[in-house]
Amino acid sequence: MSTAAFQLQKEVKFATQANEIHDIALVSPDTVLLSNSSNWMVQMFDLRAGRIVSEVTLQGCPQGLCITRSDQAAVAVPVLGVQIIDV
Repeated sequence: MSTAAFQLQKEVKFATQANEIHDIALVSPDTVLLSNSSNWMVQMFDLRAGRIVSEVTLQGCPQGLCITRSDQAAVAVPVLGVQIIDV
C-alpha cells in the first residue's frame, strides 16, 4: 500500500473568460498543455509564472490531447481526426 501527501503550491489564476479545458498534458515539470474547447486552442501554460506562454488555434474543437514525443503532441479534433502540433 502507498500513501500520498499534498503540498501547498503557488496559486494559479486563470483569466475570467470562459474556458472549457478538456485535457491537460505535462510537457516538463513546469509546463503543461491545455486543450481549450471554448476557443479551439491548445495553450502552453507555465506553472511557475502562472500564465499562458504560447497558444495555437486549431481548425476544430479539441477534445483529447497527449504528448507523443518530447517535442510533439497529438490533439483529437472531432470530424477532422488527429492534428499533430509541435511543443
